[in-house]
Amino acid sequence: MLEVRRLRKAKGWTQTALAFHAGLAPSVISEIETGKREPRAGTLRKLASALGVEVRDLYPKPHTPRFEPAERVRLGDVASDRQIEYAQTELERLYQQRQAGEITANEYSMAVVDILNAMLDASGRAAQDAG
Repeated sequence: MLEVRRLRKAKGWTQTALAFHAGLAPSVISEIETGKREPRAGTLRKLASALGVEVRDLYPKPHTPRFEPAERVRLGDVASDRQIEYAQTELERLYQQRQAGEITANEYSMAVVDILNAMLDASGRAAQDAG
């Protein structure tokens, strides 16, 4: 489902107002918002321009799963400052690639998990070496 309704309401616009600003018929806006119509590229560009966003912003962001409180771990408890700095750099690079559409949401999620698992593995090895 597109984010058109949420973005339109954030501007305080009616469907008619958005239709006017986008140069579309109000019925088109209604059908897009209810999922009865899949907009073409030109329509997406008109909507994005009217709403003051990029076309990619018309699509919902992937849901990021949340850990339950019992599963949360502070990185400072399991990783060195150097590991955390490296992870932050890698995560920022991945985020930029995802935003640019260079990698899929699934590739992004898998890479994030790999980075965090590598940090946990390294901290586990360091603890064994110290013990």
